[in-house]
Amino acid sequence: MTEPTDPDTLTIGQRLKFYLFTPWWRGAWFIGAIVWGVVFNVLYITGGGENETFGIVSLVPIFAFVIDGQSRARKIRQEKASKARM
Repeated sequence: MTEPTDPDTLTIGQRLKFYLFTPWWRGAWFIGAIVWGVVFNVLYITGGGENETFGIVSLVPIFAFVIDGQSRARKIRQEKASKARM
């Protein structure tokens, strides 16, 4: 799937597929991020919550995913604005 010029025209299912699994490696990273978060949260909890580094490290994939999603949305908005000016 290519970058849509207007993501508002996509259905909910198409939008989820676009933002989570297009391209295929984004889906792999998304699933890996969930596993990463669960593993480090379990390590944090089983350690009695004393090693706070595990809690912080578990958030890294979430922040990376949010930043990537926002950059894609910004790119789409910029392309849409440039086409509107033409």
